[in-house]
Amino acid sequence: MTGGNRSTQEKINLKSIMTKQEYREKMSTLRYGLKQAEVTVRSQKVTEKFFSLPGSEDYSHYLVYLPINNEVDTRLLLSRLFSLDKNVYVPRCHSHIQGRMDYFRISNFSDLRQGYCGIYEPCPESSALFLNQAEAMCILPGLAFDRKGFRLGYGRGYFDRYLKFLDGPMPVLTGFAYDFQIVDFLPVDEWDIPVHMVITDKEIIFAEQQGLA
Repeated sequence: MTGGNRSTQEKINLKSIMTKQEYREKMSTLRYGLKQAEVTVRSQKVTEKFFSLPGSEDYSHYLVYLPINNEVDTRLLLSRLFSLDKNVYVPRCHSHIQGRMDYFRISNFSDLRQGYCGIYEPCPESSALFLNQAEAMCILPGLAFDRKGFRLGYGRGYFDRYLKFLDGPMPVLTGFAYDFQIVDFLPVDEWDIPVHMVITDKEIIFAEQQGLA
């Protein structure tokens, strides 16, 4: 896999100080450079590592992103959760409130339709809103993660804003990423919410900031 070797070799110089926008540009370039076959293989490894975790199948509710732009593909994860008859929720953007979204339940892939920016979303007429009343696992995408659990997204704030206003206990936050998306340090703003762990195709990182290890 030539593309994968090149991507790994082009890791960020972790001792350099970069802005969020510089990280976004660098990581977007690396991720867009992945071939589809490599996305599939790497995503499979991430999914396998997730289910290798003790207790990974024990949650009542799973909040899972739907992949875009060569993000780690969560469809294998979703298929497994469907087969286990788990309560699975995926995000849908508000049509009338800019920058806000909610999670809605789906039972299979036929419950999805193309929505905001061509991203697949749950059909409003066939999905129930997630109510945070039981222990939940939330799978998050990102352009980069550091070892303290901080996450860098596209800068629109959808996930951080959702978590900030979510009533009830904080779900266990798990980032899905490729190994080259892990850096030692990310610039952090006061509204940034760290994840509890990050799972890549090479390792499972228990975030220093959250201390779940």
